[in-house]
Amino acid sequence: DAQAYTLRLNRGRVSVRKGCARGADLTMRLSLAALASIFLRTVSTDELLRSGELQVTGSKALWRRLQGTVFPAWETPIEQE
Repeated sequence: DAQAYTLRLNRGRVSVRKGCARGADLTMRLSLAALASIFLRTVSTDELLRSGELQVTGSKALWRRLQGTVFPAWETPIEQE
């Protein structure tokens, strides 16, 4: 059962609320497990995109900007021992 959250980035501030955003510039669809894997750095967003576990629609320029500013530290997965 999917739940939707709205993440708003504005001038260096991030806010999150439950519910779908109207008129969103960018939409990401992914499971909670996939989101956790990004934060835990066990997989990159590129790998999730290739596998279909992450779907991004909307502004390609905004997605590239997010990858370069929000996700860069997470783009290199940590080696698991």
